[in-house]
Amino acid sequence: MSLVTSLVFLAAAAQGPSAWVASCQKTEPAAASWNTYRALAAAVDLEWKNDLERCRQLESALKKAQIIDLRNESVQDLTPVYALEGVTQLLASGNQIKTIAGIEEMKNLEILDLGNNAIADISAIPALKKLNQLRLAKNEIRDIKPLLTMTQLEKLSLAYNKLRDIEGMASLQKLNYLSIASNEIKSADALKPLKNLQVLNLSFNLVCSPKALDGFVNKGIKIIGRDNQNCKDRPS
Repeated sequence: MSLVTSLVFLAAAAQGPSAWVASCQKTEPAAASWNTYRALAAAVDLEWKNDLERCRQLESALKKAQIIDLRNESVQDLTPVYALEGVTQLLASGNQIKTIAGIEEMKNLEILDLGNNAIADISAIPALKKLNQLRLAKNEIRDIKPLLTMTQLEKLSLAYNKLRDIEGMASLQKLNYLSIASNEIKSADALKPLKNLQVLNLSFNLVCSPKALDGFVNKGIKIIGRDNQNCKDRPS
């Protein structure tokens, strides 16, 4: 081994594990991130244990991954995922996630599924400039204003949230699919300027006028739930 090679090897050894590996190794079963590391290991077919060697193997495998599937894994904390800059699809529906602060680091995301969690604050999402499919159904979202700058979106699901106001959605001109079912929306007029819309799911809202959706139908847009509106107060 040459002197230069020896020095490089010694320098690498002296640096020790990366911050990601160190965090992985230190996590404990009671920590919110425990299930995240476990689910990440399962996603790349590794048996989970938080020793140094396995955490290094996990980091190496995840650096090559483009799709991370964490669906229905009881995940609470996505922090270990945010450093995975090469990921283009993150599927994390059916978990216990309340906050996504930090997700803006995942600059290459194209598809993001966070459905069926407990997310209210979506202000970090607009930083994802490559995102074209966003699924946020079954969360605690009341305000869609952060999404109105995401003009690259093509598919968007906001069903089963707490939306009353969809003003401004005309800015999302690339949308071809939109689901806002099971909210508290009284008018779909804000969506009329969407020229590329092909499918609109409005089921179980408060759009009660029989002719309110005629304009969409006349444009050839498929309306789901036209006759399934909650035109009386919802039961408690």
